[in-house]
Amino acid sequence: MCNITTTISISSSEDGYLLAFPYDRLTVIALRRAVQGARRGASPELRWFPTTPQWWIAARYGDAARSVLSKYAERHGWVLEDHTRNSDAELAAAHERALLAFIAALPPSALRLIGWSSWPRAVELALNTYLDPEVFQQLRGVALAVTRHGSGWVCKLPTTARVLQALIAHQQVTAIAPGHLVAAAPAHASVIHLTDASSTDWLGWSLTATAASHAQRLLGPWHVFAHGDADYAVVEANVYVHHLFSLVPPVPRRQPDLLQLLRRDWPQLGPAALAHAISSARAELWATALARALAEAPLESCASGNGWQDGDYTHPADSLVALLERADAEALRAVLRWPMEDVACTGAWIAAEKVAAAAARRERDRANARERARARLAGRRKDELVALAERHGVTARRSWQPLQPEPPVYLVDQPAQHMAAEQ
Repeated sequence: MCNITTTISISSSEDGYLLAFPYDRLTVIALRRAVQGARRGASPELRWFPTTPQWWIAARYGDAARSVLSKYAERHGWVLEDHTRNSDAELAAAHERALLAFIAALPPSALRLIGWSSWPRAVELALNTYLDPEVFQQLRGVALAVTRHGSGWVCKLPTTARVLQALIAHQQVTAIAPGHLVAAAPAHASVIHLTDASSTDWLGWSLTATAASHAQRLLGPWHVFAHGDADYAVVEANVYVHHLFSLVPPVPRRQPDLLQLLRRDWPQLGPAALAHAISSARAELWATALARALAEAPLESCASGNGWQDGDYTHPADSLVALLERADAEALRAVLRWPMEDVACTGAWIAAEKVAAAAARRERDRANARERARARLAGRRKDELVALAERHGVTARRSWQPLQPEPPVYLVDQPAQHMAAEQ
């Protein structure tokens, strides 16, 4: 693994220096004393930028910063690189060398491509594995930015030919071999449609000519494919459309399951954002086919409750139909070619299916309860059965004969199950 370095460079935006070094409490205290002396509180002449992460110090304290960092670099075994007198080109070359050395030392599949941006030109990669604190600090030193994303971390690396080649060579990004995909249509607005030998459709976005949308950044992993003079991030069309539909806000339930509780923290797409994501990728064909397939799918198994209420059931198209029924979903209905009348009919059909499923479940449970109760209550005395029926609010006929093989007790619904459970 490459050495942890401390870099001092002149800030391009303010009259001062940027200090990048692994966090060390004593080093920070020494820098603050060099700037503030005995004064307490924050000082405008020494500021911390957490996203970079770097310290900015006023130009007049540059010599003091060099002295402090030299002392602690020698103590910790750091390599101190003073770039204050280097040109921008020399700084960029040094940064690229350090980044390539860091990528080469990472274990395979430690990073995963999840997005990109056009300004600055960078790829966004999620951290897939645990890194030791020192290694993670090196990542923060060579990356353009390292930020939290949910429960994990996302780093932003510059999109240069050498960096992309290094990511592919060291198995951090999956590349599709040239010739495996063939363009199915000319590129339009930095989006290209591709197909492979098995007639699977792919979508591709240029890594340099467009910025990833909110939905695209969440999808992963992407693959890299070189087409012409540009590098594209590609994904199967059906996978991309399924991902977009998974970001539709879920329909609230009386008793939400674990998946719905987890989806509270997921980013969600409204009708306008979903319509824009589909149309910008020219994915109307796949989105329409998926919407029709969801609408024609059968009910899912009972998600909550005992299945006696229609609200206990879910349908794969619940969230999509609820989104399409909104007044501001005109653009989405146009993209999916689904008029409001058809949406209303689909919603009514799903509601009727839930009512029928709940009624069938109630009748089936009642029949099973009667059979179980008769078998378990056989052989009890008349006074015991009457007392048990009164305790559970079930009507028992007192005129039955003791020699009858089955006690004529009318058992219905849940009280019958409770009576049968009392032995």
